Amino acid sequence: MRDKSAIINDPQFVHHMYDEWLYLGLNGFLHPGETFARFIMAMANSRGQTTRRSRHRRIPVLMGGRFLPSNIAGLQLWLDANDVSTLFQDAAKTIPAGDGDVVGAWADKSGQGNDATQTVTADKPALQTGIVNGLPVIRGDGTDDDLDISVTFTNESIFVVCKNSVPAQVGTIIAQSGNFRLTYPTTNQIQYVHNGTINTIVGGFTSSVFNIFRAILDGANSSLAVNNSSPSVSAVGSVAHTYTRLFSRSSQVLNGDIAEIIIYDREVNASEIVQVETYLATKYGIALS
Repeated sequence: MRDKSAIINDPQFVHHMYDEWLYLGLNGFLHPGETFARFIMAMANSRGQTTRRSRHRRIPVLMGGRFLPSNIAGLQLWLDANDVSTLFQDAAKTIPAGDGDVVGAWADKSGQGNDATQTVTADKPALQTGIVNGLPVIRGDGTDDDLDISVTFTNESIFVVCKNSVPAQVGTIIAQSGNFRLTYPTTNQIQYVHNGTINTIVGGFTSSVFNIFRAILDGANSSLAVNNSSPSVSAVGSVAHTYTRLFSRSSQVLNGDIAEIIIYDREVNASEIVQVETYLATKYGIALS
């Protein structure tokens, strides 16, 4: 029998327990105000056998309110196109953006003030509503649209919901020059580059539809996954870097949509991956592997 430490670090077990939490919460079997971490420990102690008990049994679980990315420590950037209060036509954030308007500022919800902005009108992407699961996106034109950012990392965990509308065209999601980027290199491929080391997933997903991409740098390896797929891993040491652009790197401009970007300044653990990806999958109607 595996020990408790091995069980709680097993992503399959964590995903299963999160499914149990969803079932129990929706059916009123839970006591509020306790944490998901305590739930995982309780399930590990019982080797995962304590599931779907009656509401009179005390089952620890995350019920202190709906999950938000800010519930997890280390959040440095959170851009959410579904929050209209964060979208403005001007970089100074004085003119709210509506459907079809250009976006000159996309305000950061992490609390770190890492807003994405653009002062040149012709280079501003546009807000488009009702695009993915009825929710808005920020749309780049594939020619000159981008947003400027300045956020520095050494280790990191990136989660993004996006699509490339012209898959054969190289499309950048986030970048610092050529050596640090998350990008679509061509049709049905996604690429995570750190200090020149390239980690690529080829196939297994369709780049012209919305996907959840996860890119993690832990100090020794980069890890890349699509919709909770088994990750592609490349050995690479962490180097401090500052992301400076969304939608573009040089002439490699995304002709497509970004719905949400979440970045932490550390490697998130298996339980935290489940929470973030379940939040995004539920919100945007994307099936996880």
